[in-house]
Amino acid sequence: MQNTPRAKARLGERLGAYAYIAPATLFMLVFLVYPMVSNLILSLNDVGLTFFSHKEYNWVGLDNYVKLFTAADGQLVNAIKNTLVFTAFTVVFQILISFALSLVFSQPFQIAKVSRDVILIAYILPVTVTTLLFKFIFMTDGGILNYLLQLWGLVDKPVPWLIQGNTAMASIIVTNLWINIPFSMLMFTSGLITLDPAYLEAAMIDGAGYWKRLVYVVIPSISETSKIVVTLAVFSLR
Repeated sequence: MQNTPRAKARLGERLGAYAYIAPATLFMLVFLVYPMVSNLILSLNDVGLTFFSHKEYNWVGLDNYVKLFTAADGQLVNAIKNTLVFTAFTVVFQILISFALSLVFSQPFQIAKVSRDVILIAYILPVTVTTLLFKFIFMTDGGILNYLLQLWGLVDKPVPWLIQGNTAMASIIVTNLWINIPFSMLMFTSGLITLDPAYLEAAMIDGAGYWKRLVYVVIPSISETSKIVVTLAVFSLR
């Protein structure tokens, strides 16, 4: 009998925990799991334009995957290569630039907070607005970037930034960096602000210079923050 209240309390805690995670679980099931399973089923069928109106399944098994991997045009290989290049350059530059900015804006100077707030505007803006902004910047005819390059005499004719393969990739990477760097910078800055100054003072007393303090004190101290930033950087790619 003495265990009954305790058992009821544990049951209440479990039900409360399930109630807390239920909305997120439902969201993931509806918007993540269901689309993935649905797409997997569709990939195993021969789906035409009339499928969505008639819902007629024509089972082909793994034939679609065989055709995809054995295609002579190499579109799959090219797509994988472009994805790896985009991910590598975006994540590496995002981490390096945001960490460098956080080192600057974590210093106690007068306009540090204001500067951080201004940079965060790029993250607060909707992705659609930022995308349209960079579309106007990289436009071949009438784009701001081509106008400035021609004005300064760096190019003779407009560069088709969004049409050529290499320049299009660079344009997308720059746009993605502009969107995601502010949040990564904020995460690094929060980690640097919580760093105990005693560690840095001890390193300075031992004769460690700026770079040694950065490598052996600062970076190891924010290792957990760095892991979070890298994870979010990979999964926030657009």
